[in-house]
Amino acid sequence: MRRYLLPMLAVGTMMTATAAHAVQTSCPASQKSKALNAASLFDGPPEGMVELRPEEGKEKNGLLRTYWMLGDIHKAGRVPHLVCGYEDGGQVVMKLGKTVRACIRFVRTDKKGNSSVFSVRCE
Repeated sequence: MRRYLLPMLAVGTMMTATAAHAVQTSCPASQKSKALNAASLFDGPPEGMVELRPEEGKEKNGLLRTYWMLGDIHKAGRVPHLVCGYEDGGQVVMKLGKTVRACIRFVRTDKKGNSSVFSVRCE
């Protein structure tokens, strides 16, 4: 299995992942010592402002699992983009290749009811 990752670009940090087989992509847990706290999926570039609402999944031990299925976006010839947000307002934007079929987002809720994204994985 071969994996190709293009170098990270400055400002907003953009990464592209493509491969002959499925590639797993995930939001980095932190950026510049700031924790991941948000994640959104867009149908096309984020500048187009077509943010997709995730499907609700199961909650277990304070973690809510939500997910996006990407098949229809790829079939229509569009490219989904994952945006990972951090405590300091920084972002990592990832252009998801055709081999990425779904993204799963885990949201943690504390005892006060405050929610934040714990992790995101696309494969």
